[in-house]
Amino acid sequence: MTAEQKQIEVITKFWVSSLPTVEPPTLSLIKLWLKQYDHDLEVICYGLDEAARKNRKVHDMTTADVVKFASMCQIGYAARDPRRKTFRLSDAGLQKPPRKIEEGGPIVACLSENLADQLGDVPAGTPLTQSMLFRVLMRVADIKAGRVQRPTPATQGGQPERSKAA
Repeated sequence: MTAEQKQIEVITKFWVSSLPTVEPPTLSLIKLWLKQYDHDLEVICYGLDEAARKNRKVHDMTTADVVKFASMCQIGYAARDPRRKTFRLSDAGLQKPPRKIEEGGPIVACLSENLADQLGDVPAGTPLTQSMLFRVLMRVADIKAGRVQRPTPATQGGQPERSKAA
């Protein structure tokens, strides 16, 4: 199976899962989307996701309506600055979950001062195994995205620092 066939299969599965009541588009249209957006599944699936949201509100969209609306959304999303693209295929459930990294194992790195500052509760220079490094990077990403609060002395169970004026 070629890479293009796999991408066509992914798009078709995404369509069927998000728009089960709407007939899927033709193979030639899917190939056109792939060619138009340089095989960028994120752009194509973003448009389909937006069309699925609209279909949930309207309830009676045809394939032509979905294709027209999805294409309009794809054009707008493709033109966005990369920093403003927020749709992720992993959020849509299209990517396989990352393989589990075995616990333990050899030391692969030491925690840098930059990462230690971002984490707030792990000292710099801490030796890290591959699984620990993966968890550190995921935690930093969660802190930056706002899903997890950065630890403070109060949340670590310690006494909050007192100011010198008190």
